[in-house]
Amino acid sequence: MFSSRIVGGNVSKPGQFPWQASLHYKNQHLCGGSIITPQWIVTAAHCVEGIDTDPMHWTVYVGLTDLPLNGALSQSVEKIVYHANYQPQGFSYDIALLKLTEPLTFNEVLLRPFAYLTMRRHLMKGRCAGSLGGVPQ
Repeated sequence: MFSSRIVGGNVSKPGQFPWQASLHYKNQHLCGGSIITPQWIVTAAHCVEGIDTDPMHWTVYVGLTDLPLNGALSQSVEKIVYHANYQPQGFSYDIALLKLTEPLTFNEVLLRPFAYLTMRRHLMKGRCAGSLGGVPQ
């Protein structure tokens, strides 16, 4: 059953993580992802590979800080691709992309792409600046 808490997580404020996406499979939250362009979401391959890559069963929600999805924008998925070298037995190449059927419209507060280049210094220090998944408690 669904829980609104992430193991080891903290409550986020609106706009704190504007690139965060909630990936839903058959209307259930399954994993998190990060907005990287107006039409692409990046996530972990283990979230999509081997489950069902039929985009009709997936929905992406953006612009939210909490579950349930109060006020979230839903987007249909056009296609799902994962790295060709990904093997479920390990986490090498554990990356996948979801292409949205319609591009997102960004704003300065609640919806923006993952800002890797401006956060590179934090990543180099070993901090996590973006979310690619999550394990519900």
